[in-house]
Amino acid sequence: MCDKKFFETDSVILYGKNVKPKFHFSCPKGWMNDPNGFSFFNGEFHLYYQHYPFDTKWGPMHWGHATSKDLLHWTDQPIALYPESLCDNQGCFSGTALTENDHQILIYTGVTKNPANTDENIQQQCIAINDGKTFSKLPQNPVIRSSDVKTPFRITDFRDPKIFKDESVYYCASVIMKNDGNGAIALFSSTDLIQWKFLNIIAETNGEMGGMWECPDFFTLDGKDIIIVSPQSVNACDQKGFHDGNNSVYMTGILDKTSFTFKTDTRKENNFYAAEIDYGIDFYAPQTMLSPDGRRIMIAWLQAWESYITPKDHTWSGMMTMPRELVLKNNCLIQRPIKEYEEMIANCPSISGKISAYSLSSDYDKITCHNNSETILTFGNISYPQCELNVKFTLPKNTISESYISPNLSESAKGTYDDSEKLLITVYDDNECYVNFTLNISKMQLTFDRSHSINNGGAINNRSINVKQQDDGSLKFRFIFDTYSCETFINNGEKTFTNAYFLNQTVRKIKVQAKLKCGFEYKFIHFNDM
Repeated sequence: MCDKKFFETDSVILYGKNVKPKFHFSCPKGWMNDPNGFSFFNGEFHLYYQHYPFDTKWGPMHWGHATSKDLLHWTDQPIALYPESLCDNQGCFSGTALTENDHQILIYTGVTKNPANTDENIQQQCIAINDGKTFSKLPQNPVIRSSDVKTPFRITDFRDPKIFKDESVYYCASVIMKNDGNGAIALFSSTDLIQWKFLNIIAETNGEMGGMWECPDFFTLDGKDIIIVSPQSVNACDQKGFHDGNNSVYMTGILDKTSFTFKTDTRKENNFYAAEIDYGIDFYAPQTMLSPDGRRIMIAWLQAWESYITPKDHTWSGMMTMPRELVLKNNCLIQRPIKEYEEMIANCPSISGKISAYSLSSDYDKITCHNNSETILTFGNISYPQCELNVKFTLPKNTISESYISPNLSESAKGTYDDSEKLLITVYDDNECYVNFTLNISKMQLTFDRSHSINNGGAINNRSINVKQQDDGSLKFRFIFDTYSCETFINNGEKTFTNAYFLNQTVRKIKVQAKLKCGFEYKFIHFNDM
């Protein structure tokens, strides 16, 4: 234990904070993935997370820990849980927290060797109590054992418990892998946290939405019960809005607490029982909490299992998204930046303007035009890495289409567009590394490309999202940039698009190029010293 504590302290001293994200949490050193135990306790927000402090690659999982007053600026705390007990000596996997009066209940997956087959691990659920000073694992761990699951499943895949309470009863929703390789959510109940009863399978896939599921969440929002889960090995489907590999989705419905079944709504937007939460490359394992003022707030891992892009010289790997406020509108999950972020940027310097179609002049002297058809807007002398760019289009109406028009264009806005009709946002350094965001008007599609970032990105470098006009004909984007990421909020949070990238630690610049038959409004916000 002493060596681990020394490493933990030493890493904070040795690591230079000048190259860290400013308002996206990252661990002091080592590896980080899923958020765990996202909660409020003792007057502070708490964020635990999957952590391996001795390498920038995944290893035996610990629970890292940080606290914050505003959800944007975090203070590193000592590691909360180590994989050192008989119930978890192969890893303390993901879980959640429940605050009760003067303590926190942390429920997590303890991983151990299978006594019947030491070549494989088994996963069972354990509890630790945080009294504000120490973290004490229950001597009865594991409190939910493999034998408690009253349905056929693989004991190697039983993890990620979500704890919640209704009146005097505790509930735990945990994912399992059925014997056919598909995922399901098993629900348990307890009155004392020690003895747990299997209730039912409340959601499952038969292959139509991936294989194993991970990191379930359950909460009530605006009168609907909501399940969040992260399915693996999903096959891409444009109609459903899914991409290949790992996804994070939500379902709306009602949990019947008599039969313990979840009555899922069929979604209007894709005629399916689940919808994508975020359409970017780097968004996984979201977890929510209820803030003291009643907001439902979500955070997620801002990285992808399938595409490791951390530069070799970095001593840390993994970031969290900026926390987001959730509301339900027309049965769809709307995501917005937290109010603390809005307050932070309220007095930051900004530049705004309006560009007419094929504009040849502007009051802002950094705008120039070429070939009478292309507008170049460059914020080149501003020390970049943290900023926000807002862009709003109002597309032309009552024109005749002679080319491909996306079905996401309204009838009144369909016009003659081709693939040259684009908005291009480039973020670049002075060492020829850059990333692009390209809006193709004819396809109504936004594409992210990081193939020209450090080390040419990773295994996945491109991702596209279909966008749609609002009822008034407008199309709105908020691009929120931190040191290594961009979170894009589309049409006031109807869709989000989260992507990570690494550029050189030099002066960065942002350039907007527009070749459009429609004008647009813009606002560039340069964040003050954070």
